[in-house]
Amino acid sequence: MKKTLLSILAAAATMSMAAQETVYFQEDFEWLKPWAEAGNNEGKSAGQTIECNNGSNNYAPQVIIPLVDGKSAYDALLEKGYKFEFKYDPMLDPESPDVAIYLQSNYLKFNKTGKQGTSAFQAAMVLPAFDNVPADGKLNVSFDWCPMVQGSGTYDATQMAVLVRNEGEEDVEFKAPEHKWEASSPMAWTTATLSIEGVKAGSTIIIRNTNAGWAKTTAQRWFIDNIKFTGAAPAGIDGIVADNEAPVEYFNLQGIRVAEPSHGLYIRRQGKEVTKVMVK
Repeated sequence: MKKTLLSILAAAATMSMAAQETVYFQEDFEWLKPWAEAGNNEGKSAGQTIECNNGSNNYAPQVIIPLVDGKSAYDALLEKGYKFEFKYDPMLDPESPDVAIYLQSNYLKFNKTGKQGTSAFQAAMVLPAFDNVPADGKLNVSFDWCPMVQGSGTYDATQMAVLVRNEGEEDVEFKAPEHKWEASSPMAWTTATLSIEGVKAGSTIIIRNTNAGWAKTTAQRWFIDNIKFTGAAPAGIDGIVADNEAPVEYFNLQGIRVAEPSHGLYIRRQGKEVTKVMVK
């Protein structure tokens, strides 16, 4: 029984520590569903290339094409605070802009084959500004991604990175772990996890190909979904809430939250303090 209680307390303490973790940014792109359904605005919706393992029969419109109430998916992303950087000039022909960012249901695809002059058709995603920054300037990052497969069955040699840009300083590149897809293997998401540092108030955070890939003119296409940035408590917050002022929560021995505990043994959490209590 003692061992069981210790395990419960340890689990509760872990749960309490997790509660202290701050989520600075999270995106699953599900809000883009109306634009994915709008597709070409003539009844052809955006597809799911990865889930269907088929890049030829899954429609992926440029984000400037699908319209909802007269607003494109691209404009909706800009309104959310996203920005985009391009290796080439997408407005070289203003009458027919070439924005190599594409919409799927419900995630995004970046880049295309070919080049404009000596530059590849590559784009970078600049995330919306964070409300605050971690006190230690460090963030844990995760996102799901997959490169595009070529007609031969070979995958683009895409490698991903997160860049931190601070005014007056050179961008700092943090490479995501390399992942290799075997030729002719089914398309599948992989989750990249990495840590970045040097994040300050006003930092710009970018997701794109690595610097090495950004310089290439070969195929460097990639899909992305489920982005998350977490870290320690924000800087400049003094004792966010004293433990004795924090709300009290109760959990049963299975770790399920209980709104109104009755008779029995429970785990009580208030702020950082986690204890076991007997309710009579």
